[in-house]
Amino acid sequence: MLFLITRTHLTPADQLLLEAACSQPESTSVVCSGDGVHTLMLHSTFFETLLSVTSASVKLYALSDDVACRGAILPVGITPISNQEFAALSAAHQQWVTL
Repeated sequence: MLFLITRTHLTPADQLLLEAACSQPESTSVVCSGDGVHTLMLHSTFFETLLSVTSASVKLYALSDDVACRGAILPVGITPISNQEFAALSAAHQQWVTL
């Protein structure tokens, strides 16, 4: 499943949804784009915990162009990706959720 985070803040319901999805054995990818790249810093404790308690099938990404134009700083464990890599990632996932 692919989660696309485009907002700065995650609600408690968003966080619960991400936790539930990431606890599943299937591959889960979370991509932050647009203003969503700020979410990684504002909710850094949540994302650190998510990475530490979930399986290796969870991957966290941020669009590098959005990170650069917003001056965001990526925490450890977040992989910057290009728009082309995002397109390939989106083609690999049939199910999407936008937060």
